[in-house]
Amino acid sequence: MSYVVTLHRSTRIEREEVEALAQDSSQLAFDGSEGEALLHWTNSATDSRETFVLTDGELHITSPSDDALSLAQTIAGHLGATVRGEEGEDLSEVPVGKGSNDSTGCGTFIWSILLIAVLLGIYWWLN
Repeated sequence: MSYVVTLHRSTRIEREEVEALAQDSSQLAFDGSEGEALLHWTNSATDSRETFVLTDGELHITSPSDDALSLAQTIAGHLGATVRGEEGEDLSEVPVGKGSNDSTGCGTFIWSILLIAVLLGIYWWLN
């Protein structure tokens, strides 16, 4: 099962901005072939590559590792964007385990469930 994380802001994220991110970082590589705008990042801890895809003015990454989620938070800061989970939850400031070798999920499963439970509890309490 995959989990999509989105970098979103009120104005579209443009292809040129994504390309500039790669030019300013030795860790990121831009791939603009075949009309797509891809931002590749190689996780040196696991030697695995994770990819952000620019679609409709938003950057998406599927099932990011903890390190990639942390990178998404950093990129969002540079772009003036927020990091959102599939259910619209704000992940911009969610603590992420640094240096984790987890390359299959977005944070630990239990923390994801806890975050959702807390958000649902707040929503229920306010209504």
